Amino acid sequence: MTTGAAASIDTILSLRAFSGAVSAPYSFDVQGYYAVGDQGGGPFVYNPGDTTSVDNGGTIIVDASGRRWYREFSGAMNALWFGVIRNSQSSTIPANNVAYLRAMVNLANANYVAGTGSTSIELPSGVIYLNVVTYLNDDGSTRGATSIKLLDGVAVFGQGDGSILRLMDSALGPGALYRMLSSRSGTAGAPTNTALQNCSLQDFVLDGNYQGNPGPADFQYGTMTLTVNQGVIITNIRSINAGGPAIQVTGSLFGPGANVKIQGCNAYNCISIGYQLAHISGLNIINNRADTCQDNGFDIYGETGAGNPPDMLDFNIVGNAAVNCSTRVGGAGFFIETSAQGIVASNTADGCPIGFVLNRISSQPNDLIYNGNNAINCNFGISLAGTTGGIKVDNNLCTGFTQAGMRMNGANIARIDGSNNTLNPLVTSFNGTISGTALTINSLTSGTIAIGQFVTGTGVTVKTQITAGSGTSWTVSQSQTVGPVAMNSNAPLIQLGDANVNTAASNIKLFDNYTSLGAFLNVDSYVVRSALSESRVEIENPMALDGAAVGRRVVGQGSTSSGGTTTIQVPANSSGYLLIKSSAGGGDQSTWMGVFASAAAACKVSAITGGSTFVTGAQNVAAVAGSTTSLTVTVTWFTSGTSGSYNYVFIYI
Repeated sequence: MTTGAAASIDTILSLRAFSGAVSAPYSFDVQGYYAVGDQGGGPFVYNPGDTTSVDNGGTIIVDASGRRWYREFSGAMNALWFGVIRNSQSSTIPANNVAYLRAMVNLANANYVAGTGSTSIELPSGVIYLNVVTYLNDDGSTRGATSIKLLDGVAVFGQGDGSILRLMDSALGPGALYRMLSSRSGTAGAPTNTALQNCSLQDFVLDGNYQGNPGPADFQYGTMTLTVNQGVIITNIRSINAGGPAIQVTGSLFGPGANVKIQGCNAYNCISIGYQLAHISGLNIINNRADTCQDNGFDIYGETGAGNPPDMLDFNIVGNAAVNCSTRVGGAGFFIETSAQGIVASNTADGCPIGFVLNRISSQPNDLIYNGNNAINCNFGISLAGTTGGIKVDNNLCTGFTQAGMRMNGANIARIDGSNNTLNPLVTSFNGTISGTALTINSLTSGTIAIGQFVTGTGVTVKTQITAGSGTSWTVSQSQTVGPVAMNSNAPLIQLGDANVNTAASNIKLFDNYTSLGAFLNVDSYVVRSALSESRVEIENPMALDGAAVGRRVVGQGSTSSGGTTTIQVPANSSGYLLIKSSAGGGDQSTWMGVFASAAAACKVSAITGGSTFVTGAQNVAAVAGSTTSLTVTVTWFTSGTSGSYNYVFIYI
């Protein structure tokens, strides 16, 4: 809108009180909202053709003579233009901030419906304190409290971590149900789905401030609870200090939501679930983080009742991280429940009770892929339960686990393909004494001792497993007298079934899983089978000892010295072929091959036989012998022509 030369006026309040004579086109340059320089002002022009519009507090101001002044702008509406005050929670400011922001949402939604005007709201840098108002369902009934109810077509964005919406101190009482950002309820049976659609949130912080409010009961102080229809995008939102779920998005009673994307967000220090997503078709959860949440980091749910298929469908959970999440024993970094047609890939769970969970209630999970995920320092790396319609678990890495790398349990477990995973448990070292079935820990060197771990050490009976205990006093499965002696313990790499609940296992395929810690592990811990019944369970190459995770091999390299010796570590309880390729002077080469076996009980290399040089160069390898006291192979090099490098590979059979 073209204007003439603008006169200056101090504030929006001054403009609203103005009653002087004007003629069109006439404009004011307003210097602030409450005070000059507070960034709430801007250019306004008188519109004599409008005599009916209401004063909306930001873009249309009605003066004392009833004239309409229109703000000149393009793009988003800034919250400061509507009277929002930053960095103060005194007096009525938080309540007023809620009223102003809700008015902006209503205006943006009206513009969206009309197809004209701005639908975007910009939050400035600074802390915007909020009070609460009663939440109204679509039918007019009340349900707890909220601060801002989002509406269709509205986009809200801020300045990143500098823009903060914070619940004021003492806004809620114990047991209150609250969600800072909410939406319409999407009531079932309505003529159309009233749940949220075509809405976006980006680049700001939600601070639930549970520390400044009475202790929340039932974990009900969430920072975002949205009931969605379709087309909701949440990007770079940081939720902190939520007294309930940080980011909760669900379909409505009218039907499942569709096309929801959550990307680049961070849920930190909430006392419930980080990201709770339910009943959505077309969900993308990309590159988000859940950190120090007291329940599951990411919770995906699609239960619809017995006999009905899941309605959490067609989802991608990719590149996310759950760190130190869940104080519950069964809590997880990623908890997928009764969902279908989804990909869980390239995610990391670190320091959670369970890294990745698949669980079934009634609706049958199917067509799920867990691929390329990392579970680090969890009790269980991956835990699967229930009869499924087909789940593939492959190329995942579980390290530092204390109870099992992959667990398949529950009353039934079926149709699981768990192959090509790398499972490296936490190896616990300690000095211990076993008398009968009592294991006493004299001193702990490293790691964590837990029920279910297998114990190794000089003189320790094979298949000795910890069955009960805590602290320094434990019970083991085999009666014996050993020690005091240095011992190790480690969790099962794969646990199939749970004797405590009489698991029935069927249609399970476990092929070519790996560990790079074979030299330190009890072979009995590779696959523990405790199901009550098994049907069509296939286990091949149950634990290839493979540092490189290529075939069934361990590879390595080093440098040689003329006439010297080299020692190569051999995993315990294994046998196969050893190949050594050496070079001298950058050109001459020889390759040696022999058969080896390491004894299961004595834990030493008991045989190296059939050795021969089958490609002759400088005849670098003189001899190869197994150790009688340790798990090493000793290579002796010829006295001349042998300075150079070597590579070796174990091929296990």
